[in-house]
Amino acid sequence: MGKDSYIDLIDNESKIIISSRLHKIRNIKFNRITYDVLLKIHKELFDGIFPFAGKLRDVNMSKGDTIFCLYKYIDEELKKYFIDFSKDNELKGLSKERFCRRAACYYGDLNFIHPFREGNGRTLRELFYHIGKNSGYELDLTKCNKEEYLKAVIESEYKADSLNELMLSIVKPIVQQTKENNDLLLKQNCEETQESEIAEMEESVKSYVDRIFPVKNEKELEEEFQRERDMQQKSEELPQIRKCHKNGRC
Repeated sequence: MGKDSYIDLIDNESKIIISSRLHKIRNIKFNRITYDVLLKIHKELFDGIFPFAGKLRDVNMSKGDTIFCLYKYIDEELKKYFIDFSKDNELKGLSKERFCRRAACYYGDLNFIHPFREGNGRTLRELFYHIGKNSGYELDLTKCNKEEYLKAVIESEYKADSLNELMLSIVKPIVQQTKENNDLLLKQNCEETQESEIAEMEESVKSYVDRIFPVKNEKELEEEFQRERDMQQKSEELPQIRKCHKNGRC
């Protein structure tokens, strides 16, 4: 098996695992987006899949004409990157247009640093999902056309225009529910859940009763009474039979 086919096989086998982890990661609340958060997302996604999950790459890498940041400078560049990101207020409080413009630039810079041996694309998409969420926007780059996304990311090494336009085409404000709406939705969900659970329990009880106590006609009832009388008679004879066996006379 060649190297490429081995990597493809690992990727195909891990898709289900990664997909299940994405939902978990998206439900995490990161109060701040930091260097450690980047490592954590990579670790959460690829733990048990890659031996270097959550660890910076220790080899130099290139793709096509692009030579990514030399591995010995990755830690230094990431520290600078997140200092600048923090000074930029983590892109909070910006208009949609301004947010996408800045996000596209930061995305291109982080992709050029290319901190991991594998899984950079997935990790960056999830990181920027959380950057968007903390800024009041839903930025889900998994919804992009794959070819358009890859082309825009490659171009972002030199200019972020295409990536900016791509982000603008999918980003949308997160609708904030009021407390009243949340309470109403919670009450409705509880009532619907209770009604569903009660209906299921009622059906279960009915099924159980029908199975244990089926409706019988007069003939079936008479036969059942006769069986009970026969069993009663046998039970009265049973002590004598046991006594005979115990004394060895049978």
